[in-house]
Amino acid sequence: MESGYLILAWEAMEIITQTLTTEQIRNELGYIVDFFRAHGTEELTVRYGWSCNLPMDELWQDIATTAEGLPRLVERSIADGLYPIGDADLFIRDRPGRVEFLLCHESDVHCESTDMEIVEQVKQQWQKRGYGGYEKSDNKAASVSFSPHAS
Repeated sequence: MESGYLILAWEAMEIITQTLTTEQIRNELGYIVDFFRAHGTEELTVRYGWSCNLPMDELWQDIATTAEGLPRLVERSIADGLYPIGDADLFIRDRPGRVEFLLCHESDVHCESTDMEIVEQVKQQWQKRGYGGYEKSDNKAASVSFSPHAS
């Protein structure tokens, strides 16, 4: 794996939430910051993707930020009209490249990693927050659904 840039697709597991509200997606941003800090990661990379209001040559470009600065960057992007939350893609990755979150244009959140413990930890947190969704692996042909934990 190339450090800080690419998760090799054939080794990765991805989990995806059900459709979330704009408020839930905003709340996930705080959980993502907490996640990175709990794993000792402060240095992050953000990329604007599909449907962000930027010229094509500014999309999918790495932007360095920190866990502390991430919420400000995202809120500023929303306020400036660059990132219409829930309607555009925003990729958030730790610099070592172990895990990537995607605030997706389909109003859901993705988590992808080659570390199955990380994926399972994020899935359990989503379930505790009442989210269902599905998981997929490039090693499996079919997706597997997961349900929220009963309250």
